[in-house]
Amino acid sequence: MGNVISALSTIDRNREQFITYRNSKLTRILQDCLGGNSNTYMIACVSPAESNYEESLNTLKYASKAMNIKNTPIVNRDEKTQLRQRILDLEEENRRLRAVLSEKGVRLEDL
Repeated sequence: MGNVISALSTIDRNREQFITYRNSKLTRILQDCLGGNSNTYMIACVSPAESNYEESLNTLKYASKAMNIKNTPIVNRDEKTQLRQRILDLEEENRRLRAVLSEKGVRLEDL
């Protein structure tokens, strides 16, 4: 996973670069989260104890590399679902406007 994080954090967006997700089952599973269409968060657990200094330092370096990964998530939307929702919204607005007109005594046949 460290190799994938390093490769993604130093990637040049202007040229094609191969990322080795296949080296580990974990990176294969997390492929969409690491370099795909999603927001990724990392929690780094460190300790203030002197005995854990090296481990905490390595964790912070690793988290720093992961922080440099730039993903551009895009919301996946289904056009049919959007169209259906738009139709429902327009029907609701039509009902509301008809109710306003009927309250004012305007008949739709007169329009």
